[in-house]
Amino acid sequence: MPIKNVFACLVHEKPDVIWDMVCNLRYLDPASCVLLYNNSGSAALLDDCRFRSDPHVLIYPETKRHPYPWSHGSMLNCMRWACRDRDLDTITNVDSDQLLLRPGYTERLTQVFAQFPNFGMLQSSPVTLGWPADSATALIPLGFVGGLSGPAVINYPQFTALNELQSWGPFLGKFDRGSGYRYSGLNHFPKWSFWPAVAFSRQAAQATLTLYDSDLYLRALLGRTQIFAAEEVIFPTLLSLLGFDLVRTPFDEKYVRFQTIYSVDTLEESLQLPDCFWMHPVPRDMNDPVRMRLRQHYSNYQQD
Repeated sequence: MPIKNVFACLVHEKPDVIWDMVCNLRYLDPASCVLLYNNSGSAALLDDCRFRSDPHVLIYPETKRHPYPWSHGSMLNCMRWACRDRDLDTITNVDSDQLLLRPGYTERLTQVFAQFPNFGMLQSSPVTLGWPADSATALIPLGFVGGLSGPAVINYPQFTALNELQSWGPFLGKFDRGSGYRYSGLNHFPKWSFWPAVAFSRQAAQATLTLYDSDLYLRALLGRTQIFAAEEVIFPTLLSLLGFDLVRTPFDEKYVRFQTIYSVDTLEESLQLPDCFWMHPVPRDMNDPVRMRLRQHYSNYQQD
């Protein structure tokens, strides 16, 4: 039977657009719950009664503010609340400018879950999703590595993480094969995965929280880190060190990119690709042509 999934969504503006995203998720994956995390600083953002009319739409009980581009704190809070209060198997991150393209997401994720019993998180391609898209430093060549047919590269967030290697060293040094860990910490920093549509197992979320709660030095690191898009580095790195598998996503990532503009024709093409489940970014504008066309394609997300 399908796993139980929660979509964790960090939102901060435009209630109508938030509701459009909720309707998109609920229509195309009705078995999943949607957890809204108010990052606006204003409790009024989610006051609209629509957000409280569906028992599958959950609202994180506190209004928090996590400045861009550091949203690891919000995911830690979502993990803690969801694992404590919900019966779930996976948590999927959905950015506020991200939309689901077709039904069947949870069923496909269930197959991954069954295939990889040590599943920690879905990991995006290490090469195709460079940061920033308009910069020559999107992918940083590291030279040729034995056994590889091309140059090894890291993404921009990984590059900024290396600037903090000295600070992270004492923490990473605790992870050593001689101490029973799967990897040596210093040899596996920094891992990376693009943030939209990343998914975690419940076991991985709980293990991350246990590590975070028990390690004062780690909490201090996360409190002052300047890693760009730190969540894209922190979670895959910690889960890898804890011995979980980072499973390459089975979903087509063609339309999950950074600062990309899509056309309606591109959307029509994506709807013909059976492995393409997500589009990111879609402007947070109810009149955006792509958002409007997807809504129209699915009859305004009206349930039968």
